[in-house]
Amino acid sequence: MFNGANFIGWRDRMKIFLQSIDIDLWYVVNEGPFEATIIDDHTNRRREKTRDELTPQDKENLTLNVKAMNVLYNALDANESTRFKGCIFAKEIWDKLKEIHEGSDDVREQKKSLLVAKYESFKMEPHENIDKMYCRFNDIIKHLEALGKKYSLGEKNRKILNALSKE
Repeated sequence: MFNGANFIGWRDRMKIFLQSIDIDLWYVVNEGPFEATIIDDHTNRRREKTRDELTPQDKENLTLNVKAMNVLYNALDANESTRFKGCIFAKEIWDKLKEIHEGSDDVREQKKSLLVAKYESFKMEPHENIDKMYCRFNDIIKHLEALGKKYSLGEKNRKILNALSKE
């Protein structure tokens, strides 16, 4: 149950959970929304299809959206879920969750810049053991990867070796 803490970890687990149920559930959440609409012959405007106009594929797509919304709502605690009342698409819920917990594109870029600076200046702190240093390093890497910044295994290994205290 997501309560607003550790969004990155929850987001990654939710993606896998949705895919494990049905790969198309993840596509509905990440790429969605599907709307069953047609151009009205009389008004030349787009409108929702009536129940009788829905094709079997329309019904399947609409069902996937409702299933994905159900999974998302049931994975959120009461405080989180109230933010999304009125959303009619799983993608809408997902995008709002990302906006709230990851920030806008500008905020994400600023976070990435700060984390890159932390990565570049990473050193073992005085009186820090290797386990704590490695956890701190992994935390920086995990957040950078969540923001789209990747380092090769060789780069990470060199950074760790160079960060070790000379004591």
